[in-house]
Amino acid sequence: MSSFPTTFSNILGIGVDLVDVRRIERAMIRHPISFVRRIFTDQEQDYAQSKTRPYLSYAKRFAAKEAFAKATGLGMGSALGWRDVEVVTLSKGAPQLRMSEGCEQTLQRVWKQPVQGFVSLSDEFPYAQAFVMLVGLSNHTLYKNHFFDHTQAKAENQDRVIL
Repeated sequence: MSSFPTTFSNILGIGVDLVDVRRIERAMIRHPISFVRRIFTDQEQDYAQSKTRPYLSYAKRFAAKEAFAKATGLGMGSALGWRDVEVVTLSKGAPQLRMSEGCEQTLQRVWKQPVQGFVSLSDEFPYAQAFVMLVGLSNHTLYKNHFFDHTQAKAENQDRVIL
C-alpha cells in the first residue's frame, strides 16, 4: 500500500492461532523440503533461514496463516492456499501480511470490497502465536502493494489519535 488507509468501513474478520514450535520443527525434520515449500513463500523461507532459530520464525508464520484462514472464514483449501498469504517483515521489524492477487480477488468477491489484513506475532517458547484482523477499506481503492509507508502515514495522521 502506498500509504496507510485513513478510513476503514468495518472489521470483517478476526483470527488467532497458537502453535507449538516443536510441532513445526518435527514436521520440518520429517519432510524438510516438501513441508516448507508447500506452506511458505520464498521470501518467508529466506527470512526464517536468516534467523538463529528458524523453527520459531516458521512457527510464527504458520500461526499467522492459520489465523488468516480463520479470519477469512474460508479456511485453507480450494479458495485459498498456504502461499496466498505471506508474512513479510518491514525494515524496523514489524510483521505485515501480503496477499496474492488471487487471494485479494477472492476476498473482494466475498465481502464486496477491498480487504486489508493486519497481523501481530508473539512467541514464548515453546509456543508461537498470531493475531490477524481483516478490515474493509471504505474508500474502495485497490492497492497492489501491501506495504505501509509509515512515514507518510505519520505525517497524514499527526493530529489523529488511533486507539
